[in-house]
Amino acid sequence: MHPAYSVIFFTTSSGAGYGLLAVLALAGAFGIVPPDRTLGIVGFGLAFSLITAGLLSSTFHLGGPGVRFRSGARPGSAARASPRSQPMLRRR
Repeated sequence: MHPAYSVIFFTTSSGAGYGLLAVLALAGAFGIVPPDRTLGIVGFGLAFSLITAGLLSSTFHLGGPGVRFRSGARPGSAARASPRSQPMLRRR
């Protein structure tokens, strides 16, 4: 199995972002970290940036730029635009 680099980056970056959010939330809830506004803003910003970078990178394994644009413009259009999914759609 040889996944595309964009898929590897997507899973790693998104997982790190959501993990950071979970750790910050639990640490704040149990009083492990001090209630500091700067820490919250920087932590949330970093986690949000990691999640966003991962989700944007997931579009790079879809094919050409036209397919990438359509995948974000209309829900469900990525499955219809892929040539490999056409035989599956015709079975319905």
